[in-house]
Amino acid sequence: MDGPDNIPSKEICDSNIAATTFLELWKRRQAVIVWEWDLQNVESDEEPRPEFETTVKTFRINPVTREREPYLPVWSKYGFVTLFVAAFPLAPLFALLNNIAEIRLDAYKMIKEARRPLAERVEDIGAWYGILRGVTYVAVVSNVRRLGMTPLVLS
Repeated sequence: MDGPDNIPSKEICDSNIAATTFLELWKRRQAVIVWEWDLQNVESDEEPRPEFETTVKTFRINPVTREREPYLPVWSKYGFVTLFVAAFPLAPLFALLNNIAEIRLDAYKMIKEARRPLAERVEDIGAWYGILRGVTYVAVVSNVRRLGMTPLVLS
């Protein structure tokens, strides 16, 4: 057991010391953040405090259920469809069918399960306009590049 093969190498010892030091520093930094942000004894399902919320609204109040709904699923679906349409040309069709089914389901819920929602007038979609415009530009560039690199176009 005490042969030269059983002695740990210097590299293994150094990496263990580095990993342990990193973990201890990480724990200290986490404790400092918890103390600075006053997060001691905080439940995980606590509502976000106003001073830590972002200024971009990533949710809306559903007029039917009066609950917060994220905008993100709609925008991520748009991003996936536009970015990968060259790789999967049926994606817009499936997204259209999904949206039709979702609209019908929401209409059913609105008619059968809820009162008439109150209409709200808004100017535009806010910060989401710039995000969608950026996603559209990236989608055009990536799809043109993807189509330009296919073997059929190159030959």
